[in-house]
Amino acid sequence: MATLAPSDRPRPHPVKGVLALRRITNRQIAIALAMSEIDVGRLINARQKATPRFRAAVARLLREPESSLFRDEGKS
Repeated sequence: MATLAPSDRPRPHPVKGVLALRRITNRQIAIALAMSEIDVGRLINARQKATPRFRAAVARLLREPESSLFRDEGKS
């Protein structure tokens, strides 16, 4: 199995830090959004492109602007 160099790994979105500060787990987000915990982790950690619907739902849950929680995935 090939190991990715640190520069090749996707950077987590800022939402990951916000969740950690607020002590909110991926599981809690998954339950609130009726999603799998694995999918939430992939989206937050930028291993999968976050959909506009997911981004908006998380921003609404956290009462934060979407732009402060997610990086533009077109630009890494």
